[in-house]
Amino acid sequence: NPSMGYGRGAYYFAGAPVQFPQPYLYFQSFAPTPDTAFADPRSTSAFMFVQDDYRLTGTTTLNLGLRYDIESISNVRNYTASTDLNNVQPRFGIAWRPLDRTIIRGGVGLYTQQHLLYYINRVQLEGADGLVNLVLAPDSPLFPRFPNTLQITSGFPARDIQVLDRDFRNPYSVQATAGFERTMFNMTIAADYVYLNGHDLMSLVDANAPISNIKPATRSVGAADATRPIFPIAGGFRNLVTLGNLGRSWYHALQVKADRSTGSLHAMASYTLADAQDMLNMGG
Repeated sequence: NPSMGYGRGAYYFAGAPVQFPQPYLYFQSFAPTPDTAFADPRSTSAFMFVQDDYRLTGTTTLNLGLRYDIESISNVRNYTASTDLNNVQPRFGIAWRPLDRTIIRGGVGLYTQQHLLYYINRVQLEGADGLVNLVLAPDSPLFPRFPNTLQITSGFPARDIQVLDRDFRNPYSVQATAGFERTMFNMTIAADYVYLNGHDLMSLVDANAPISNIKPATRSVGAADATRPIFPIAGGFRNLVTLGNLGRSWYHALQVKADRSTGSLHAMASYTLADAQDMLNMGG
């Protein structure tokens, strides 16, 4: 996996350069050695699943399931997290037919997500011994003149790196549904409520972030750096972007569906009303 997104440098403007001729930020990446820009991760995973159905009565069926996943990440420098072994995922479902042509159903289960290697790669590619990623403000003495790139091979200023939370683990979610289905006039009508709650989702948080600025007040990059827990110095680090599990997500939905078959013609109409929210979640 090669990665050097800002190898040719990138200027950021507040709008069209004609209207805003002065850039307000500059990014550039440097590879100390050719191999620094490449990662070759390994992901080995295995799973097991068992399920059985129980007919409790002539009108009630119970579904029970259990899944187990395990995933091992290797060949990624700076990836020091232990393999997550706690990925037992029970599932439960029930269907009840209280009346002829009417079914009431529901289910709940826990689901584990595999790791996203793109973000794990960055622990190596953008780690303390990886690519040198510089972010420069216009007041920096190294800020190049547009459209030139920065020409430097040593004496780098404070840079951004990515590190790994030592307790990094697989994300998981709790999913549940409840609804009914009714057949009448040769048409099947169904309505279901869907709930999904994501936990331990991948997150990127700066562990060395400056103190928040209260709007509408503004400040310089230097003033912001002065409030960081670890002051950025030449050859040191500015943003310590930590790959962790602080992400969360919430999803609620009402799904309504109607379908009917007549000979070789099948017609279906559906509508979903949903609300989705997330916090610090990326790639979940």
